[in-house]
Amino acid sequence: MKKGYFAMFLLFLCFCFAPAFAASNLEEGVSQLANQISKSMQEKQKQKIAIIDFSDLNGNVTALGQFMAEELTTQLFIIAPGKFEVVERRQIMKLEEELVLGQVGIIEEKGIKKMGQVLGVDAIVTGSMTDLGNTIKINARLIGVESAKIFAVAATDIPKTGMVADLIAKKVLVTERKIDSRSNDRTESTENANVGPKIYEDDYLRVTIKTLSRMSRTATMELWYENLSDEVIKFRSVNWGTSYSTDHRGTYLVSEKGLKWKYVQDSEIGNHYGGIELLPKQKLLNKITFSSVENDDSKLFTYTGDYSITATNRANNRAVKVTIQNVKVE
Repeated sequence: MKKGYFAMFLLFLCFCFAPAFAASNLEEGVSQLANQISKSMQEKQKQKIAIIDFSDLNGNVTALGQFMAEELTTQLFIIAPGKFEVVERRQIMKLEEELVLGQVGIIEEKGIKKMGQVLGVDAIVTGSMTDLGNTIKINARLIGVESAKIFAVAATDIPKTGMVADLIAKKVLVTERKIDSRSNDRTESTENANVGPKIYEDDYLRVTIKTLSRMSRTATMELWYENLSDEVIKFRSVNWGTSYSTDHRGTYLVSEKGLKWKYVQDSEIGNHYGGIELLPKQKLLNKITFSSVENDDSKLFTYTGDYSITATNRANNRAVKVTIQNVKVE
């Protein structure tokens, strides 16, 4: 009997402390998290959820943390239609005037409850990302706004390769504000305020969105590409994900309503199958056209572009995923 009880105890431990799912790539990791979150929301009968940018263990938000929040918002729209409501990213950005949304350690009980009141949500998803060398461990926490306590968790491991390595290496600039639960005073730091044009930048490439316009179900984006390196680089866009489906590869837009606008054509890169060359410090203006199968009057979009970059030093060849959020229609 004692052996039987001991075996049952070990089995219990295995279930309670099971390791995170290991994903083969970023897309699979997002899908795993979305399914775990969706299941917990339905089991706990939560009706509305807000997803906050993920941060590292020091509270820094990276491009990967923003990407995770954006992709989870989209995936939850898709996999659980009608099961619960996901708050639009624009509403969360407005609330950033009150709270630091990317750092759950700063949001105390009073702040969490205020988020629930302002957004009308009963659950908040936040998360952390830990760089383990070859992999990134991602932990998500679901917090009930009434109790300000964690009621469920989700986790996955993703390989630190290609665009994942690029995204986690790029920290984003944010404006920090917080509410101290001990008073009504607000403390604010604008040193890192994210102002100016919408931009992506790494060691080789800077992408700056100049304009975004929309007419009916067609959107047109003008953007600059600039070679920041001292080498000649050849780069091309990777546009195999040109459908309206959940296949979030290639170049596309996602509106604040979670609708995907597919890539149609562009004025420069698409005309050069083998890629185009940029001399050191050279800039190139490109125009990309997107289309939607639905009427979508959104004002804010997230731009995602997959690029393949070949440098003079071929050891620096890389795949780059450019993600720029909060692009406003003019």
